[in-house]
Amino acid sequence: MEYPIFRSGKPYANWMRHFVLDLLQKGQNVFAQIIFEPLCRVIRVKDVSVAEFLLPYLVIHITVAEDSSSVDRENALNELLSILKQELPKNASYIEREEMKLFSEAVFRVLDYAMRWLQLKKSLPTRTKRDELQVQRVQQVLNAIPAMMITQRAIECNQYARALFHLEPEILARDEAGLAGTDPNGDMMALEALQHVYTQIDEPDGLEGVSANLNVIDLNQQILSHRKAGRWTAVQTWYEVRLAEYPDNINVQLDLLTCLKESGQYDVLLNYVEGMNTTPATINQIVPFAVEASWATGRWQTLQKAAMELMRPKFGNGDISALWLSSARLARKANSMHQSFNAVLHASQLGDGSATIENARLLWKEGHNRFNLVPEIPTSSKNPESQRNLLTARAHLLLAKWQDSAGQTNANALRQQYQNAARTHAQWEKGHYYLGRHYKKILESEKALKPDEQTDEYLGGETAKLVIENYLRSLRYGTKYLYQTLPRVLTLWLELGAQVDRAPDGKVSLSSELSQRRRAVLRDLHGSIKDNIKRLPSYIFYTVLPQIVARIGHSNIEVFGILETIILKVVEAYPRQALWSLCSIMTTKKHSERGTREQQILQKLRFASSKVEGGSYDLKQLVRMGEKLAHQLLQACNNGDFQSNRTTVASITRDLNFKHNCTPCPLVVPVEACLAATLPTLTDNTKKHKAFSRDVITISSFLDEVLVLGSLAKPRRLTARGSDGKSYNLLIKPKDDLRTDQRLMEFNSMINRSLKRDAESSRRQLYIKTYAVTPLNEECGIIEWVDGLKTLRDILLGIYKTRGVAPNYGQIASMMKEACVSRNYSIFTKDVLNQFPPVLPSWFISQFPNPSAWFAARLKYTRSCAVMSMVGTILGLGDRHGENVLLEEGNGGVFHVDFNCLFDKGKTFAQPEMVPFRLTHNMVQAMGIYGYEGPFRQCSELTLSILRQQEETLMSILEAFIYDPTLDLQKDKKRKSDAIKLSPTSVVETIKRKVKGLPKGESIPLGVEGQVDALIKEATDPKNLAAMYIGWCPFL
Repeated sequence: MEYPIFRSGKPYANWMRHFVLDLLQKGQNVFAQIIFEPLCRVIRVKDVSVAEFLLPYLVIHITVAEDSSSVDRENALNELLSILKQELPKNASYIEREEMKLFSEAVFRVLDYAMRWLQLKKSLPTRTKRDELQVQRVQQVLNAIPAMMITQRAIECNQYARALFHLEPEILARDEAGLAGTDPNGDMMALEALQHVYTQIDEPDGLEGVSANLNVIDLNQQILSHRKAGRWTAVQTWYEVRLAEYPDNINVQLDLLTCLKESGQYDVLLNYVEGMNTTPATINQIVPFAVEASWATGRWQTLQKAAMELMRPKFGNGDISALWLSSARLARKANSMHQSFNAVLHASQLGDGSATIENARLLWKEGHNRFNLVPEIPTSSKNPESQRNLLTARAHLLLAKWQDSAGQTNANALRQQYQNAARTHAQWEKGHYYLGRHYKKILESEKALKPDEQTDEYLGGETAKLVIENYLRSLRYGTKYLYQTLPRVLTLWLELGAQVDRAPDGKVSLSSELSQRRRAVLRDLHGSIKDNIKRLPSYIFYTVLPQIVARIGHSNIEVFGILETIILKVVEAYPRQALWSLCSIMTTKKHSERGTREQQILQKLRFASSKVEGGSYDLKQLVRMGEKLAHQLLQACNNGDFQSNRTTVASITRDLNFKHNCTPCPLVVPVEACLAATLPTLTDNTKKHKAFSRDVITISSFLDEVLVLGSLAKPRRLTARGSDGKSYNLLIKPKDDLRTDQRLMEFNSMINRSLKRDAESSRRQLYIKTYAVTPLNEECGIIEWVDGLKTLRDILLGIYKTRGVAPNYGQIASMMKEACVSRNYSIFTKDVLNQFPPVLPSWFISQFPNPSAWFAARLKYTRSCAVMSMVGTILGLGDRHGENVLLEEGNGGVFHVDFNCLFDKGKTFAQPEMVPFRLTHNMVQAMGIYGYEGPFRQCSELTLSILRQQEETLMSILEAFIYDPTLDLQKDKKRKSDAIKLSPTSVVETIKRKVKGLPKGESIPLGVEGQVDALIKEATDPKNLAAMYIGWCPFL
């Protein structure tokens, strides 16, 4: 058959059948010929799906077969090239374009399979000469197809991830080969193509990164950037000017209409449509904009009335105005102010009093801080009394918040305004929360004063009592502010109980009058807390159960009594889940007052008679079975003598002395999905809400095979069989206090909730990967095993090994030391880093050979890296060497482990850590052509801004964590220097400074963008990287 078979105008199905039939007749060995012969008959049928399936395999078969002729190989390659070279004329019809897409996509499938085949061959531990020849031939085929040609065809097929997959390596290869700058026009064309691709992808930050690499950004490129970032008002003026110059240009008309639609200016849009010059050829493109705008603004008369009446459901004014206000709130939070004002106007015209409040919020956000305070409390006779009260309360609260922020009234009037909001609608969670928050602000200002300047209310504990009581009231009516209030309630109450006899200056002596006053306040507070324990559902306290258990050694016996009541209430309600938080009590017997109290709680649980919901056990049986399981897991954690530094397989019975008589156990499998309580989404459903599913997954048995990891502590991976028949892997870790990890997972869960609530971070799907951590005692615990992870160190060293590169740690350490001593950091950047060129990008290509999967994985890697970098910086998370940073092999996400080095402990090491987070050259290159510009920078700024917005929640959880007496901030094996002392007060102050953007020694805070920029520079500065200890591997 004459090649190329492809001809312009030839039907796709005919070409596919002819090409595949010809390849089938060229079987390169006997076995291939036997298989191919019957396939020839199948190919001749009308359906081409079999031929499409076979084509990639046949092309590779011809390419790699030893006996294949060079003519056959060249014919196959030229066939692919002839399709990619074919360019359709601009006036080609829709059918012609769709037909051409089929040809291009067939070529893409061949290329995808060739890349998968190549990566598989390259990953073989040993390769024969035959393998090497085959790899060489396939690589030649891939190299023979120009990347820009594939990119162009991919863009035409709307396969933008594929276009990036081939375009970015081409641009980087030109840079590495020193060709960048030799052809300025070619460089600019490539970057503009890159920019065009990013405008078509649903990824808002990549375009920013590409634009950062364009030396000169012309007006069109600026407009593209603004459009992609959603800054529609920034480009509207330009489009209006262009339309005045070219009133008949359909592209300019459509651009302006798109801009007006996206910014919610529907009325303006309709005015423009009415005045535009249209032709029969362009009217069909403009009419859809007018239809959508008419629908959005309710101009039914401009549409076909009869059709609209049939389609339009009947809604009352209240329903419609509620939708308008929801739209206004969403637009305001997304900073689309014009769209929000438009929606508020529509709601106001329908007589909704709530529109007044939303309008005031908009004015406040735009900076009208003096004139937008609600002049009078809105009322509406159309609403029921409860709704009127809520509306009035919202207005009071809004007024109070603005007066507080603007400093427009005195303290007493401000307190009265907050009280009005709470009293007007007593069952409104938000009103009580903000009143408590106001008292907390007073409490903190008093705390900062000298003891002789503090008020009697503060010294007597009344102020703290007001905070606690209002926070508890808010919890009665909803859980929206649970994580802001309950940890703070615990902290303040326990502090008040401990200091009832302590003087303000820290001395034990206290005047009898003040002591009696404090005792009276504490007595009243305890009555209020006991009343709320009865009222509040158990899942409220379940969320802080580990913190409550940690504080049972409290010095005040009355406080302990209430803590005990809470523990018993939660365990009785959710024994299958809550008993995991009591493992440290079950497995440890201390000869101390705390130990006595632990045994007292256990005794009460052992003799409890209540039945467990959804099972045949009573509570005392469940407690005994839980104790037995906890002891056996502790035995399995500590037993066994494993000397090898390699991962080995052991028997849970023979090697770890685990006794299976503790199973089946009615406790849930200790994984996040089973232990995490769900909170109600509606405030009117708090008491009836079920925090856990009735179909809980309990432990049926443990498999005998155990994987003992080769690291120093010899952690063991057990496999539990759940009651659902599935296997759950658990890592039991000896010689490691996991309580810190457990608290950090609680903190990360709070961060995830904040990221989900924010519109921009939710759009980017920002998250921190969390997992269950269950301490068994102070030295052992269980960690939920997450499958599909690989350490960054293993990935990089594995790739370097295949390239014949092995690190000489002694030599590298010497060179790094020389760079620091001589302050000649080019020794690090040139002599060290040049030995280890960035290879992490190649891991993404080999792990995700499909372009769409590759792009999604790289994006997830970049975003998850940014989130954890910012959170880790705020927490002072150190020791981020290559074994504590892992990648998810299934999706590319970054996963962190080992959180013992918190609160800047890394700065206390013998060789202090100098970088805020890990951002080495390998990690930067893996982010794409724009490096840390684009998604990394944008997501870092977004995460940091959310952390600042959520400062109160963040600090309430962290303070409960930091002030936990069972966690020792001073304890760290690696620390050799006592130059830096860690105390709860200093840690809290350091975190607050970081959240506010205050660098060490500075008094002027940085903005979010400035702080992120400073952190990135700090993390990538060769001076800091060269000063890191050799085990951190700054060269990887």
